[in-house]
Amino acid sequence: MESLNSGQFIHKYDIQIRRGTEWRTVAAGTSAGHRKIDLFPKVSASEVRLRILAAAGPPRIREFQLFDGSAIDARLADTPDRLR
Repeated sequence: MESLNSGQFIHKYDIQIRRGTEWRTVAAGTSAGHRKIDLFPKVSASEVRLRILAAAGPPRIREFQLFDGSAIDARLADTPDRLR
């Protein structure tokens, strides 16, 4: 989540996971405001990163969390194979 006290600055971002030596995008968006949640299939990874790809000013990330959302995996059945 981006801190919105001074306004919203993030215009484009992605979330990537690392498997071995390769980074792979699992989610992307155009804003990371209050209560922003990105859903993607359950994956295993050695690292995770949030990349800010475009911003109107210095982004202020207030919080970045990952959760096991396996209870909602059924809702992700239509996710493209490239993200699995």
